[in-house]
Amino acid sequence: MKRALGYIVTAMLMLALAGCGYTIKRSPVASVHIGMIENMTSEARLNDRLTEALVAAFMKNGIQVRGSSEHSVEGTIESLELNQLAEAGDVTTTYRVVVKGEFFLVGPDGKKTKLANTGKYIITFSSEGSLTPIIAGKELAIRQALDDMADEIAASVLFMQ
Repeated sequence: MKRALGYIVTAMLMLALAGCGYTIKRSPVASVHIGMIENMTSEARLNDRLTEALVAAFMKNGIQVRGSSEHSVEGTIESLELNQLAEAGDVTTTYRVVVKGEFFLVGPDGKKTKLANTGKYIITFSSEGSLTPIIAGKELAIRQALDDMADEIAASVLFMQ
């Protein structure tokens, strides 16, 4: 009797797990080529820094980066702004870095699909005193904004319909 009850409970658990609705999502894009990233800002090599961040983001999400891929990601870094947010006396203490861009997935047929959630990234940082910590804070904020942008681009490719 106990053995039969054990089989029934096991069968019910297996049925419940089989019908739970969870599936493994596979990207329709197995690999990408990082195409032309145009830098419209005055910040030198921003496109190269984004390309490095994109390679890391795609690899982290299981999408291979290859020069011979049928799909490519390309786009434009449209602007980079450094804004002052707060002051203490005559000294700025809090800054905001804003990076804007627009990116596309180009398919094997040449059709461009705009990638969602790849528009605007905002990072704030605080710094007082000499110029050196301000420049260092700005560089770290830019890196974080580009990493966030790359993660969103990779996620957009990963979850395309």
